[in-house]
Amino acid sequence: MFLDGIGLGKALLIVAGVLSTGLIASSRQAGPRTFTTPPVPRAEWSGAVVAAMTDGAELYRKYCVACHGAEGQGDGPAASGFDPPPTDLTDAERMQQLTDERLLEILSGGSGTMPGFGSMLTREELQAVATYTRTLSGVEVTE
Repeated sequence: MFLDGIGLGKALLIVAGVLSTGLIASSRQAGPRTFTTPPVPRAEWSGAVVAAMTDGAELYRKYCVACHGAEGQGDGPAASGFDPPPTDLTDAERMQQLTDERLLEILSGGSGTMPGFGSMLTREELQAVATYTRTLSGVEVTE
């Protein structure tokens, strides 16, 4: 296992460093696009939040980028085919109005033209996507 010899704490710091430099590139977008670096101070993140961010970013890239775009602005390659268009996840006011439970309901069951992912993802995976999604708007991420 890759953690042998470096320990979990150091591994989490490495992950946080990668996230802080914005090196998580979108595999669905043409060109060297990167995910927006979350504005929540990383010094305040616990190991659980860092792990959720890592998992959430990967799941977001896999399931959400096509519609919501690499930076969450609702401008993914498939977005033009939807009416209404995908939600702009960078809209801090809108994201602050969503409770964590409502965000999980939307991710699980869908909303409007957005399909639900509850049959494909576990509750923990949905929570990871929700955690990552919150960072796109700068909304405070808590445990």
